[in-house]
Amino acid sequence: GGVSVHLVPLMVWKGLDEPTAAFLVGLMAFSTVIVRPLTGWLGDRWSKQKIGAMGVSLGGLGLFVLTYSDGGFWYMVLFVILFSFGDAINSVTWALVGDFFGRKQFATIRGWIGMIQSLAAMPAAVFTGWIYDRTQSYTEALIPFIVCYGVAGLMLWWAPRPKRPS
Repeated sequence: GGVSVHLVPLMVWKGLDEPTAAFLVGLMAFSTVIVRPLTGWLGDRWSKQKIGAMGVSLGGLGLFVLTYSDGGFWYMVLFVILFSFGDAINSVTWALVGDFFGRKQFATIRGWIGMIQSLAAMPAAVFTGWIYDRTQSYTEALIPFIVCYGVAGLMLWWAPRPKRPS
């Protein structure tokens, strides 16, 4: 949420003009349209855990490119394509919830996860703006997000499958 809400201002901070940043938001949406079915297809053929971990990690790598590049157009193209993997991987991670916990409680689990994600997204957006207002830079806000993406990728990669009751 902290990145999505501030997407155009983040790219303007890196030196792009608003129309170019808006074009890149559209490119990210288009990339997600392609990446979502691709990662779903891959998740049906290989480990959903590994595909999910790689998608989250690519999203984090995109944030790294955003944070530490000089903001050139092609770096920002790379950012939006990589970051689209972090967004598009949701279909695989939701399927993974089903694989781990079955169908019986899937809707309840999904509801709780969605609520937690929403509760985390709201302060993340405010935090991101607050950091920028205080420092005139998004770097201090993006570093914790990069760390969170990295930790999430590792957790997905190494998560032990729960034993289902018989």
